Amino acid sequence: MVTALERPDFSRIRHDLRTPVNHILGYAEMLLEDDTLPVEFRDDIQRIHIGGRALLELIKDYFDDEHFAEKRPDTHRMYHELRTPVNHIIGYTELLTELAEDRSLTHLHADLEKIGSAAGTWLALMEEYLIAPSIPHVATTSAALPIGSASTGEESAVSLLKGILLVVDDDASNRDMLTRRLMRMGHIVDTAASGTEALQKLRAGNFDAVLLDLIMPGLDGYQVLSRIKSEAALAETRVIMLSALDQEQGVARCIEAGADDFLAKPFNSVFLRARLSACLGKKALRDVERQFLAEIQMERAKSEQLLLNILPRMIAERLKQGETMIADYFDCATVIFADLVGFTALAHAMPPLKLVELLNDIFRRFDELAAALGLEKIKTIGDAYMVVAGVPVPRQDHAHAAARLALGMNRVLGEINAARNLEIHLRIGLHSGPIVAGIIGRDKFSYDVWGDTVNIASRMESTAQLGTIHLSASTSALLAGAFQLEFRGQVAVKGIGQMETWTLIASMNDGAGTCEADR
Repeated sequence: MVTALERPDFSRIRHDLRTPVNHILGYAEMLLEDDTLPVEFRDDIQRIHIGGRALLELIKDYFDDEHFAEKRPDTHRMYHELRTPVNHIIGYTELLTELAEDRSLTHLHADLEKIGSAAGTWLALMEEYLIAPSIPHVATTSAALPIGSASTGEESAVSLLKGILLVVDDDASNRDMLTRRLMRMGHIVDTAASGTEALQKLRAGNFDAVLLDLIMPGLDGYQVLSRIKSEAALAETRVIMLSALDQEQGVARCIEAGADDFLAKPFNSVFLRARLSACLGKKALRDVERQFLAEIQMERAKSEQLLLNILPRMIAERLKQGETMIADYFDCATVIFADLVGFTALAHAMPPLKLVELLNDIFRRFDELAAALGLEKIKTIGDAYMVVAGVPVPRQDHAHAAARLALGMNRVLGEINAARNLEIHLRIGLHSGPIVAGIIGRDKFSYDVWGDTVNIASRMESTAQLGTIHLSASTSALLAGAFQLEFRGQVAVKGIGQMETWTLIASMNDGAGTCEADR
């Protein structure tokens, strides 16, 4: 290999490198002299010509005894500076070839193809004369493909999603060529000339993918990538690294840091389409996945709320943890039964929707009272309402909480009557004692309570006087001293016989009563 020679023949090297550049300049000049050349082609051909002149100056600057010996140790920099103009030439040539094909300007194809071929030849020669063992040798796959190959059937077979893209490159011509190519593919494109500007735009915008140059002054591509992946708001951003062919180690480091893919300069249209399509496809799948997860979370939250509408939170948690049979015994709790008196007659005179709306308003406000007091509504049966205090979480003040609920229910119903000009009243019954509570049902769960305490509370409600709160002896004993009570006397209770009962009038002060079973 020529680089292994101790004294390279710089005269021959300069000759070999200038030959394809002269071809580039010659064909570019002939195109510029063509009177039939559309005006929109001229700026890009002029850029190709400028790139060719820049190559001649670089060849003159680098390939002589004095300068080569001085600059040879920094081969990466030499490689980058020599390659940049030819990348521009190849990029603009591909853009022009596609544009010529779109407009059926077949007479331009031959000269453009010769420019592209000459650029590929120059790249191959430059690698032969510069690449040393310290720089991995990579075939110039992009340049080796024929100019215009991006318009073949192979490209059309690639499914390309459209996206909002950010191109980050400190080289203006690279940004221009890549932006124009991406816009021709149907993308919306913004650009940034530095890593700092790129981060600012990413934080302010919403991009589907970033095409990020690896080598830039200030913040380089790896540093920008690291910051993207470290910020929660940007971490999901798809990143494709842009690199020269001799930057494999840097690209590998970026892939390890979270980059999705890389593109080698000069950009080949087929690879650009395929890799960008794959990158946007991953983002689309991730977006769908995120949407599905959000929907699952939403549905789970709805299911949780529905479950909590049916069951106490503690019981629902036990079911979710795998318990199938739930039955608990409570030494002492207070059961409240309430029945709306006059509602049945109202049902005959009121339209069904109005009736249900009224009942919903009443029971909704009862529910709010029960929840505020930490009580558990068991169920509604028609126009009857059942609550338990001290279940499923035992509490010493269960009778006091139940009494406050009963008084509040009477107050709320009075407010509803006044607002709606109605005459509905409550009969409420309370009894305190031991209870069994648990889950019944398999397809439709129900949390319920059983025992004599439930039956006696129901009898207290059915024997209550209109608009009063009827108490058994056990409940009145728990409330004594904290609530104003009135002895009612002996009351005949179905299935039990005569019972001494009391009427709850009002609250006096708070205190905790204890069931006889707890003493």
